[in-house]
Amino acid sequence: DEKFVADLKDFFSSMVAVPSEIYLNLMVSFLILTCFFEQCSHSPILWLFSEPGMGKTRFGNLLTYCSLYGVRITGVREAHVIRYCENYRSEIFFDCTDLGNEMKRGGTVDILLNRFEKGAKYMRVKDIQAGSYNDIKIYNLYGPTIIATNFGLPEALQTRCLRINMQKTEQMFDGSPSPENCLHFKERLLALKLRHAGETIPVVAKLHPSRLGDIVIPLQTVCRLVGMDESWIPELIEDQLESAKTVHDVEDVMVAQAFITAAKNSSSLKFISAASIYNEYQKSSSSKSLSSIQVGMKLSKMDIDQIQNERGRGRVTNLEFIEKFCATYGLDYHPEEFEAGLLKVS
Repeated sequence: DEKFVADLKDFFSSMVAVPSEIYLNLMVSFLILTCFFEQCSHSPILWLFSEPGMGKTRFGNLLTYCSLYGVRITGVREAHVIRYCENYRSEIFFDCTDLGNEMKRGGTVDILLNRFEKGAKYMRVKDIQAGSYNDIKIYNLYGPTIIATNFGLPEALQTRCLRINMQKTEQMFDGSPSPENCLHFKERLLALKLRHAGETIPVVAKLHPSRLGDIVIPLQTVCRLVGMDESWIPELIEDQLESAKTVHDVEDVMVAQAFITAAKNSSSLKFISAASIYNEYQKSSSSKSLSSIQVGMKLSKMDIDQIQNERGRGRVTNLEFIEKFCATYGLDYHPEEFEAGLLKVS
């Protein structure tokens, strides 16, 4: 087991860039968990979050190809997802640009919300003529999950996730993850599962009172089962609590992006019209689920000052606020892009 863990770390390090040693340990323990998750009450969702081109798909593919029954899917339609959950009973990698809106359109919000916890079921009527009990098909939802997105997730789903902020790297990798170059580790993972078949999984203490404490318990469990160091887990919890302060609902991010785009196009940062902000929101949001009033309420909650004059309703800001705002919502900040508005600020 010790040699397998060490070899996995070396292989993962040669294939992807991770933020720190903590997340390398997370990758290894999560992969091992895919063999033992049915003996645990929870399975954390790995959330790969960044702008495009940072290696999210590469990271997810690596774990998926190394797991015993992993599958990568790019859509979240209800009929497909429940069958993957039931039939594969292992790791599913959802690789979607905007999973929050995809979930709403596909009717899978509650399915993904319940996938992290053992016991959740989904029922569908298959044949109404079959009579009581025989007319219903029951699908198990529980299982290891990886999500890769460019936008934020609904808050309820965030609480079930361990977030990994993917970062740009200059590192040169030894090829790309593929079923062929991961097969050796898949075989060794199966051997590890067979070595521990029939063993009772260790009982561990909860390290944090929130749901975060629940979803790291399986990681503690597999670490203890295979003799892997556990000292990184409290550091992971601390890092996740800090990361949670900068993660926002997908609609918040869309509204924030609309405000920044409207500010760039405005002739003055002292008046950014409410109509222009809402128009930018409608362009960027495929769901267009918020009304102009709701967008205005979100802007007020973001502490963006409101103004009303002969030109109508709008927002007022300055470059210092915009810089902090972009950092808060994970948006790119380039001061020169606001030059038109700056000319009339003073």
